[in-house]
Amino acid sequence: MGRRSSTDEAYWKDYDGLQAVKHRILAKYLSGWFPILSTFKGQLLYLDCHAGRGRHVTGDPGSPILVLEQLRDHRLLPQILDRVAIACHFFELDQSNAARLREEIAKVGALHPRIGVHVHSTDYEAALSQALDELDEIGTELPPSFAFIDPYGFKLSMNFMNRLLSAGRTETLINVMYRYVDMAVPRAPMATILDKLFGTRGWRRLRQIDDKQARFTAFVRLFSAQLAAEHVSWIVMRGDSGEVKYVLFHGTNSLAGRRVMKQAIWAALPDGNATAYERDRPEQGVLLSATQNHDRDIATLLGKRLGGKTVRLFEDVYPVVDASPYRRVHVHPVLRLGVQQGSVRNVDHPGKFVISKNPRLQIPVEFSLAKEPKQSDLFGES
Repeated sequence: MGRRSSTDEAYWKDYDGLQAVKHRILAKYLSGWFPILSTFKGQLLYLDCHAGRGRHVTGDPGSPILVLEQLRDHRLLPQILDRVAIACHFFELDQSNAARLREEIAKVGALHPRIGVHVHSTDYEAALSQALDELDEIGTELPPSFAFIDPYGFKLSMNFMNRLLSAGRTETLINVMYRYVDMAVPRAPMATILDKLFGTRGWRRLRQIDDKQARFTAFVRLFSAQLAAEHVSWIVMRGDSGEVKYVLFHGTNSLAGRRVMKQAIWAALPDGNATAYERDRPEQGVLLSATQNHDRDIATLLGKRLGGKTVRLFEDVYPVVDASPYRRVHVHPVLRLGVQQGSVRNVDHPGKFVISKNPRLQIPVEFSLAKEPKQSDLFGES
């Protein structure tokens, strides 16, 4: 199928917009994840299951170096390490890549002694499965863990990923090469690999869907439904001609983790479509424009879910927003404008919208806005 392997020199010579946004999301997420999980005294684990050689020929870092630099330079590092030790485990089966990775790690410089770095030239699934077996035997869980699973192909095990997600306070960021999955679906010899990927034979229904977009939508729904995670977010990565190349799935059973991931996605892709394009180069900084306004969609969402009811901002509105692609900060200007226009009624303080007061609001069934909120409203009180 023409898949690139971890030792393909062409892969390491280039660094396109998709790799850049993938790493930007990972870095932004971990920037928030480390401080949150450090509230649990003990240890944090970062697991990079396809670590690679550490750096592209362009000088751009791979995920292991990105993570170590993120830790080394984190403004809250003293507070984080006062409560936890962090163990970074980098799995790279290819011996040549692993040797280069060790060289790149050495160039990062001295790290705090409470940051452990371990490079394993072994199969991540076998090694971690053995570790989980040992934990099961003594009746304990993994420490809070984040697993980045970014293979060069699509030989993944849903059962293994779900075992990780069920092993404690564990989160995953999984890169699924959709283009190759879609090519494999009609091929009978690939059935065993796809059974393992999806953890079900239900993927065979994809064969009956001729429309490309409908087939992709069904794929996303099936894969996310099979993950043993209460909250699943995904980011679509498209090639030069707009075709879907791969999809990043984030799985977590923590609402705080989902909120941090949404923050990372909006920071990397500020138009809110959770889609990156290969043609967008990393040096552009912001890959997609932030001109698209989603406030009318948010108003429609609130009207559909809460219309005709009197609700509290914290207890009722926020859960609806948390379950959507939007962040809480996005709903504030919409409700503020709705109160100003009179379509939303503040029961206790008519005409006012103060977030800290946790207002009681009457949401109309047909919630629409007469004009758009200003961009600056997004950055008001939160």
